[in-house]
Amino acid sequence: MVDRHRLEQPEDFWDIVLGSGYRATVDALDEAQRVRLRDDVLARLREADVTEIRSDVVFGMAAKPTF
Repeated sequence: MVDRHRLEQPEDFWDIVLGSGYRATVDALDEAQRVRLRDDVLARLREADVTEIRSDVVFGMAAKPTF
């Protein structure tokens, strides 16, 4: 399923990053690298006037067989 997530401000995207599986990658950086990455990402979002992002979702179901 393809959906969109509205960003009220570019910083909303950074909140999403920190709440996702990418958090470990960000945490692996030193403080200066994290600040630079955040600043670069947010600047690009502002420059491109990004107001929403795609949020693809894959749903699945499984059932444990009963024997």
